Amino acid sequence: MEINVTLSKYQKEKIRNAFCNREKILLRLKNDALSGSDTLLIPLIVVKKLEMTEIFYTIFIKRLESRRENGNKGMVIVLDYSSITDSTKDSFTQNIEKLI
Repeated sequence: MEINVTLSKYQKEKIRNAFCNREKILLRLKNDALSGSDTLLIPLIVVKKLEMTEIFYTIFIKRLESRRENGNKGMVIVLDYSSITDSTKDSFTQNIEKLI
């Protein structure tokens, strides 16, 4: 899943380092950063049942849209690069290269 946000140089470096080290990080975004021209790939959370994964992402998108509309709340996003597979690694590498 990808979202468009505004990231600082520090946040971009933090994301790159987490990806390179296969780590999990918390990304705190203020409300004005919940939209923008930086495209961020969100690693899929592996859930035992596919329908639970779909429900999770539906809730995530609704929460993001609500926060964007609300105008006074930011959002914390968990980026877990520890479970990236070989089949998705190239997509994330390309995404992070574009961010930097």
